[in-house]
Amino acid sequence: MSPRDFGCVDDKKLDEVSGCVASRINPGVLWIHSDGDIESISAVRTNGETVARLELPVPTDDVEDIAILSQPGSRPGMLYLADVGDNKRTRSQIQILRVPEPVLEFDASNDPISLSATVVEVILLQYPDRQHDAETLLVDPVDASVYVVSKDKKA
Repeated sequence: MSPRDFGCVDDKKLDEVSGCVASRINPGVLWIHSDGDIESISAVRTNGETVARLELPVPTDDVEDIAILSQPGSRPGMLYLADVGDNKRTRSQIQILRVPEPVLEFDASNDPISLSATVVEVILLQYPDRQHDAETLLVDPVDASVYVVSKDKKA
């Protein structure tokens, strides 16, 4: 199968997209964010059009990835943001932000919907050995275990 171009993200707030995950409850929508210190994540259609911004009330340092977990029969789908970047390896703690995935209700305008995350769970983590620079977040869909993947060559 050959790659296909569906569109282009043309949003100045998304100058260095670092993470992307498909919505579980909003068909045709992807949740994406820029790399680094962010104040919001964006919902875009698969053609790249920004349709919503979800403002985060929690300060971040270097958000590198996003994941989603939706377990049928349990709580609503959750978005996980990995604030785990540490190029200089100086952070004593990293954090995972967990927010419920909002249902997007579109109106007739073409302006992105502005939402605020009112419920944000902050999960603080500390590596057992030393600081690492991580880039990837994985969330197990069966048991909801969270894995932070470092790009360090030595463990």
